[in-house]
Amino acid sequence: MPINYTPSAAAVIQYLGFPGEPDAAAAFQGFEAVPGLPLPRRLLEFLLTAAGNPLLHGIDLWTEPRWYRTLYEEMEEQIDADREDGTLRPPDTYHDSGLYAYSQIPRTAWHETLPDRLLIGSDDCGVVSYGIRLDALHSDDPAVAWHRETDPLTSWQDDWALSAFLLATVCDALLGRPSELAEDLLTDAGWHFAWYPNGTEALDRFGIDPAQLHPVRSLYLDPDDRQASLACCIADGELCLLETVHAGQSMLVISKPL
Repeated sequence: MPINYTPSAAAVIQYLGFPGEPDAAAAFQGFEAVPGLPLPRRLLEFLLTAAGNPLLHGIDLWTEPRWYRTLYEEMEEQIDADREDGTLRPPDTYHDSGLYAYSQIPRTAWHETLPDRLLIGSDDCGVVSYGIRLDALHSDDPAVAWHRETDPLTSWQDDWALSAFLLATVCDALLGRPSELAEDLLTDAGWHFAWYPNGTEALDRFGIDPAQLHPVRSLYLDPDDRQASLACCIADGELCLLETVHAGQSMLVISKPL
């Protein structure tokens, strides 16, 4: 049987047979986070599968429309709140986020130093946010950038294409990040999880050509603060997730006995 080296995030979830809640998915039909700017096609296709899906509980991508907003909207809300409680201060006494500087100029001038973005998710602590530039929402596969709240507002890093970000989100969930709920649910449904600590041997065992894999950056660091790359394929009816951290590789194989 041929190996599928390029499964999409939505295809992986559909392969595992866990549909989302129809009502949750329907909420995204025709959804516009910004008037005149619909969600990117790839994101909408994924959300129609992911919204309300129990396998993806707690992931960093928001799966409810009510959370979606723009960076400028979030900045305005924070500036207004800081003004009300008296914490809006010049940079020498205020948190080095740049909000004070933006509070001193019209919103129409913000774009000169900071592009507006559609915020599409965050970690569970709200420390890291993910977003897509508004001027890229019509692109087929726009870049997804991330920002840490302790960094300057302009320090957004483009680390994924949207398709890669979505696939990394699903792979991380299946690998137990941020929780092991996906494994528990799939095990209860009859799926088998097999872990191979030697990724090279696992690739040979399943006849997977590493040159045809398409690694994506994990959203998470390992316990030693090292970044992981992930690759996914479906080989002979088994879902194979290869994780690489520095020179070390391991593989998770998810299968369902016939």
